[in-house]
Amino acid sequence: MNTKTQVIGDGNFQMPRFPSKIIVVNASERFCENSHGFNRRWGVSARLSGTKALSMAEGELPPRTVANAHSHSFETGILITSGQARVFFGDDLRAFIDVKHGDFLTIPENLVHCPVNFADEVMRYVVARATGVED
Repeated sequence: MNTKTQVIGDGNFQMPRFPSKIIVVNASERFCENSHGFNRRWGVSARLSGTKALSMAEGELPPRTVANAHSHSFETGILITSGQARVFFGDDLRAFIDVKHGDFLTIPENLVHCPVNFADEVMRYVVARATGVED
């Protein structure tokens, strides 16, 4: 194993200095809410960390649960961390896609969608959204 430090460039690299700071929100400080039929615990948001265009939460959709059909005016990215769901989408909610543990999905802004957990186990996920607002 090579434990020697590798020098990049001419060795004069310095980390840039920013006037901001890194914000850490621990588990006890999270904002918990239930909307659209989901239980979510926000860790990154305007309220918690001062973000303007980013929010992140972890959440769950209980077994045999249908979330409310809804849309957002921003893009959303989701990682399914356990379980599975069927996500119906479109104005008439006739189209659908099945997602399971390990899948990433992207939901475009203003797309009506409705996740359904048909299984007997909780579907857990991490969500990142292009807004600082929790809803």
